[in-house]
Amino acid sequence: MKFDFERQPGKRIIIKGKRKSKFIDISDVVFLQRDGCYTIFNLVNEDKVAVSKQLKHFEEELERLGFLKANYNTLINARYIGSLFSNHYRRVIKIQNKEIKISRRRNYLFKKTLKGIKEIGAKLIEKTNIAL
Repeated sequence: MKFDFERQPGKRIIIKGKRKSKFIDISDVVFLQRDGCYTIFNLVNEDKVAVSKQLKHFEEELERLGFLKANYNTLINARYIGSLFSNHYRRVIKIQNKEIKISRRRNYLFKKTLKGIKEIGAKLIEKTNIAL
């Protein structure tokens, strides 16, 4: 899967409530979690927005914009992955001081993704001629 995070800024998602609708920038969404029939959007400023739609409703659209499914309950914006480590034979991602477990079947995808993100970062540094 190729990630192009430049497509995220400016894109918005509409969250409809009973009485009002709310627009959220895709780049502000850190991860989504399933909670029964609700989906909870966790935002950069650590706000949470609950929606009465299932996670799979958002999954297809957001995967094209750089989101990855970590497990059955969680969809993560790959831009905000802080680290990937093992914890008692389980792979865990750290985002905003929260630990999210990765399912066994998705472990390979996350390793591959992190390698791709690292390469994208190296290309951006080359383009801007910034030395670290």
